[in-house]
Amino acid sequence: MVTGPTDPTDPNDPAESTDSTSSSSATPTAFEFLKALLPACPPELVPLFVLAYDIDAFEADAANFAKQTGIPESELLAIAAEARKGSDPMADKRPGQHVVSRSVLVAWCTGTNRQNQLIWPYSLHAGRESPTNPSDVGKVYDFVKVDSKRTEQEWEPVENKLRQAVADIENGTGFADPACVQTIKEVIALHYARSIETLETVEKLFDTTIENKKAAMLRQREALDRLYEAKTGDATGLKDDDAREAFVDAFHGRLRWIFNSGTYFRFRVVYLFHAALDLIAPMKVQVLRAPTGSEFLISDAPVITADASGNRRGVRNNIAIGNADSVLMPLSPHVTVALDNLAGDFPVDAAYVRKLNTWQLEAAKHHVFLHPSSSLMSWVDVMRPAIPPTTV
Repeated sequence: MVTGPTDPTDPNDPAESTDSTSSSSATPTAFEFLKALLPACPPELVPLFVLAYDIDAFEADAANFAKQTGIPESELLAIAAEARKGSDPMADKRPGQHVVSRSVLVAWCTGTNRQNQLIWPYSLHAGRESPTNPSDVGKVYDFVKVDSKRTEQEWEPVENKLRQAVADIENGTGFADPACVQTIKEVIALHYARSIETLETVEKLFDTTIENKKAAMLRQREALDRLYEAKTGDATGLKDDDAREAFVDAFHGRLRWIFNSGTYFRFRVVYLFHAALDLIAPMKVQVLRAPTGSEFLISDAPVITADASGNRRGVRNNIAIGNADSVLMPLSPHVTVALDNLAGDFPVDAAYVRKLNTWQLEAAKHHVFLHPSSSLMSWVDVMRPAIPPTTV
């Protein structure tokens, strides 16, 4: 059911084209839509159609859908079950979810075990904070609002491989190991998908898409009257503009619920991870090594997408991962990895390290993180007032 990758920030994907039609008996239009949707839509997003259609109605119509589309009823019911699990407000949650994996942050820590490790957080709003355990930082409360325990389990295979991959990159053995290179790409894709900037961008795009669709519907009065008749049986049509606007708002109400409940992003973040991984698959890995006396810091938005010049960076500047010339992420105070069209293991000078640290500061939402013995803290003190926290 999967097609080629699309840009994860593109609002024009099948899930966002889904309307909120609900029926106890599937119409030919619904059959045709589902038949077209399933081959074209990434499997991570198909449950959103079921939610827009209504899970109970979809399950009741599954046999008819199967007959009309040729898709096995068992497959359709499995999709409905996934939609039900992923939208269940009582599903297990992890309220505090890392947007920077703990397994990444430990490279900036003192200590040798989970209990005594310390990292130095720096707030862009309040300045220096006390060193703390990495389990307590780089988190967003209810980043995924619903079914977040299962969502977090999607990332566990990547995070379980992460520390060894970073160690291999640091000691010079990982660069030539395809499995290590693949893990590094997975780490980058994960931190791109599971980022505050991505969440904010998805929210902005969803609102824009809904408003555009509502405006388009309101411009098509005859079609709107026919839709009203089809849904209500009333052939007299909508009496005035206020009635049309109220009908259009109600028509999109189910999509609004899917979005506002957090269910939309719960499914979309998983899709974003896989889509980002597909998009960066052809790119080569560069290892950038800081010189003695210099070090990299890391922010709570560690993946930097940049154009060829480096002057335009981040989704907020229209550089999504699918159209980036370079994608960078620090993995330790000593190493940053970059995805580019040229593979290599390169030493960089102190000026280049400062440039990448400045990019991290500019991208940060709330914090940057340093090793407790870092000499960079005074530099961050000086730089912070000139670089306000970013917003999308």
